[in-house]
Amino acid sequence: MKADFKFKELDLEERKKEAFKILNQYPNRVPIICEPEPNSNLPLNKNRYILPNDMTVNQFIFLIRKKIDINDKYAIFLITTKNVTLSGDITLKEVYNKYKDKQDNFLYIYCASEMIWG
Repeated sequence: MKADFKFKELDLEERKKEAFKILNQYPNRVPIICEPEPNSNLPLNKNRYILPNDMTVNQFIFLIRKKIDINDKYAIFLITTKNVTLSGDITLKEVYNKYKDKQDNFLYIYCASEMIWG
């Protein structure tokens, strides 16, 4: 999977400043960019999040599911830029520490869906 996040089209220095500001203003939160996986047609209307460190991946998936109109037959998956599908009980702080972008300090995650009930 190629990392082609629309957010990365913004200037690197601006992204660094924004992440720095977020991390200083909200020390118990993580800055996340979550965009649809390139081959997905998920109707994500929001892609920037500042979420609590102790929120789990499952809670984040639930938050996304509440904000979009998606049939219950579809599961939502969160995937890092390293092609790692995130498990539900890991905290966002753990994910952030392991997979954040080293250049701008945002955590980039793809959101994908797949039909699980036929």
